[in-house]
Amino acid sequence: MANVTSLTASLATLTSAYMLLAGQAAHTAPTAPKPANANARNCLDPTGYCWTHGYRVTKGHNSTTCKTPMEGHKTATTCNNTMGGSKANKSNAT
Repeated sequence: MANVTSLTASLATLTSAYMLLAGQAAHTAPTAPKPANANARNCLDPTGYCWTHGYRVTKGHNSTTCKTPMEGHKTATTCNNTMGGSKANKSNAT
């Protein structure tokens, strides 16, 4: 069981890295990973924003704490002042 858990976590990390790289190659901002289940939706920050990932981010993820910023990422952005950042998931941020 520990091996399955470890491999699942590794796959998720690799998938995220691939999606980020694919987004950069196309010069488009990647969207934040979607929660795996309905309970995970409670982890989303309804007022959160990240310059790279847009409006649908988990609690604790913002432009300052982002671990995978794109080139040009601005750390001082907020949902009210995006400074030209990603508009991903603006309509369904909550």
